[in-house]
Amino acid sequence: LKDVLCVTTPELNLSTKEADGMHPMYRVHHPCVRLIAEAFRQRYGADIGIMNYGGTRGGGFPTGTITLGDAYNVCPFDGTLSTCRMSGRFVTVLAEATADALTRKAAEQYGMTDVDYTVVKQTGEVGPQRTAVGVRINGVAGDA
Repeated sequence: LKDVLCVTTPELNLSTKEADGMHPMYRVHHPCVRLIAEAFRQRYGADIGIMNYGGTRGGGFPTGTITLGDAYNVCPFDGTLSTCRMSGRFVTVLAEATADALTRKAAEQYGMTDVDYTVVKQTGEVGPQRTAVGVRINGVAGDA
């Protein structure tokens, strides 16, 4: 558990007491969650990495050395890393589901690397909602 995985300069804290005052459910784009998704992406040489935000716990990673034990504290659940083929449309659906989950403060949010999009607030038939627009996967439109 003391094996060093990486070294960071900023603290990657998932605490609810951060200075920015964001509710933890809005942290899907947090550097800690994105770091985990990026580690998954690099491990398999994938085009993108995805991390279910609900799979993280604890306070995040400390500044400096991150060990295997730190990783287990943040990601304590048994799970299997896997790869699969996804269409750009499916990745867009994940981005849209994440944006919608922000509206409901729900946990089905996905931190993704190499996927960029903007979350916009809209007024729909059931009240205010959020959706993802301009989804780009490695610079390519998500619906391409």
